[in-house]
Order: sequence, then structure tokens, then C-alpha cells
Amino acid sequence: MKKKISPDRIVNAVKENFKGILSKPLLKNLILVTLAIALTDKLKINEIARKLPLNVKHQKSKQNRFLRYLDKPFPILDMMFSWTKFVLQKLYENTEKDIIILIDKVELIHGYKAFVSAISFRKRAIPIAFKIYTDQQIDDMVYRSENEIIWNFIDFVHESIKRVFPDKREIFVFDRGFADEKLIRYLELMLVHHVMRVPKNSGISTMGYRGKLSEFGHCGYFRDVSYHLTKQIKTNLLCKMNDIKPEDPIFIISDIEEIPDLIYRKRMDIEEGFRDLKTLFGFKQLVLKKLVQERIEILLLLVIISMGLLFLLFEKSGYRWSKYYNTSCRKEFSLIHVIKDKIRDSWIGLCINPFFSLHSAVFYRV
Repeated sequence: MKKKISPDRIVNAVKENFKGILSKPLLKNLILVTLAIALTDKLKINEIARKLPLNVKHQKSKQNRFLRYLDKPFPILDMMFSWTKFVLQKLYENTEKDIIILIDKVELIHGYKAFVSAISFRKRAIPIAFKIYTDQQIDDMVYRSENEIIWNFIDFVHESIKRVFPDKREIFVFDRGFADEKLIRYLELMLVHHVMRVPKNSGISTMGYRGKLSEFGHCGYFRDVSYHLTKQIKTNLLCKMNDIKPEDPIFIISDIEEIPDLIYRKRMDIEEGFRDLKTLFGFKQLVLKKLVQERIEILLLLVIISMGLLFLLFEKSGYRWSKYYNTSCRKEFSLIHVIKDKIRDSWIGLCINPFFSLHSAVFYRV
């Protein structure tokens, strides 16, 4: 008989990280929903409710319980900070490495977008914080501009990290969609380091050259470059060929002394993380009858917590399981894919007493 995988690691991690900010009923349900999302393929209300590991007679009771849970007021920012703290401590507690934060924007559902910050881990990125908004909110002056949203979001991420590790150096990594001189100035004021890809039509001044990067004609790493012909921002510049698209060379600016190429390469991890979140965990199939931002926020956070816990808590086991999934010379399944499949197979029929206490969660099979 195959050895069953205990869900106790996830139960204990959820209890330890959120017990100070959630009431006991909310904390219990967070445990149940985190386990249910790990078992689902499609992020639909009835599917998550069906997978809740509860020993009840009627599926409708599960769905009603889940819907009532989603309608509760959640301390989203406190929960997000608690999750950020957990991920940072897990990955940076015993190392002197700089904290590298990947920042990107993702399209969600029904016109909702989000700025997301994530930490690179095993060729993927684990989201730690996000800010959801819509273009209509900007038009309605809920926010003055998209710049205001990203500035405030980076403030939140920066302050959260400093609360956990006040003495560690942070490096924020951006794609060229964020290449704006106002954002760079803002990062300088915050004393936050950055690595940022910039478009080829950006203006620079260096080595007697003044003009667009596309006409610069040099590869290599250049210090004390003036970025933006008008603003003249002092920075360092890396110019390199693009192996995938030779017609689209890569230009990266940074205020750190190290050559930023290896750091910037981690940016692709957040793209892979988005893909997992949308497809492997089914967020792109999310269907809501009650389309409100608060519900999208809590569901996104729940998916991130479930995905992150699987990845962080079962990483070592996942490498062992991978041997049985990736049998050819070509790697067919990512580590998080392997972990989710293995967990789902192991937890078929898993139930938990609906009246379990936080001191003793009793699991049994049906």
C-alpha cells in the first residue's frame, strides 16, 4: 500500500501564520479552503466547495459554507503581510543573500488587473503581495493614475520586507513596461535598488554618444550612463544580444555595481508563476456570480497561499516524486505540477471532522 501524504504540514503552517489575525472560525475555514484548492483543477465556486475535506451529508452544505466564508470581511493587508513574512523567512532566514523582488502586472478576469510582487524559487516565483485595480477606477479617479498605484504598491512591499528583515538589501526587478523615469526617481528616494529592462527607443548619454539605445551599437556593461536625455538619471547600463529574438536586443539599467544579467533572468520566473496560477490552479477559469473586487482579492490570495504552501513545504519530496513523472530526457512536468498531482492523488477521500479544534485537526479517509 502506498504511503499517504499527511496534510498536517499545511494545517500547521496556516495555523501558525494566520492565528494572530483571523478568528477561529475564519482560520478553520482557511485551512479547509487551502486544502480544497490544492485538490481542484478548476477554480470554480462549486468545484472548490465540492473538494472541501468535510464529512457532511450534502454537497450543498459545503457550498453554502464556502459562500458564507467568502462574504466575511477579511483583513487582506494583514493576511498579505503575514504571508510575505512566512515566505521571506522560509527563503532568506539563514542566508546573507540579497532579497530579489520580481514586480509585474497581470491581467486577471473581467477587466481586473493586478500588480504582483514575487520571490523567485526553483525556476518559478511565489507571489507575496498584489494590488488589484481596474482602468475604470482610474477613469473614476478612485486612483489618480496607474503610477500612483504602482508607487503605493512598491511602498507596501518595501515596508513589509523591512519589517521582516530590516538590514537586508532589496533589489526590485522590472520589465520594460515599467521603464519610466518617474518610477526610477521614486525608487531612488526610497533608497531601493532596482534592475530594469528599458526599451530600445530610450535615450542615453555616454562615451560621447547621445541618442537612442537602438543606435548605440555597443555590447557590454557601462557605468555612469545618463539615462533619459532630459532627466539625465545616472545609472549603469548592460547591453547584450537577445538569443531568442536577435532583432530585439536587451538593455538593462541598474543602480547596483554588480552586472545585473543574472538577476534580471529571474524575471521570467514570475511569468511561469502566473502560468501556474492561471492554468495549473485554474484561476483563468474562475467564474463568479457575485463579481466584486473583494471576492476576487480573497480568492486570489487563497490560491497564492495554497500554491505557495505546496511548493515550499513539499519541495524536497517533489524532487523525489519527479523521478517517476519525468521519465524521458526532456523534462515534461514542472516541480509544482508534480507536487500538485501527487498531493491530489494521495488526498482522494480525505476528510476532516467539521467541528475540529485548532489544537487537534483529525483527518480520516472515507
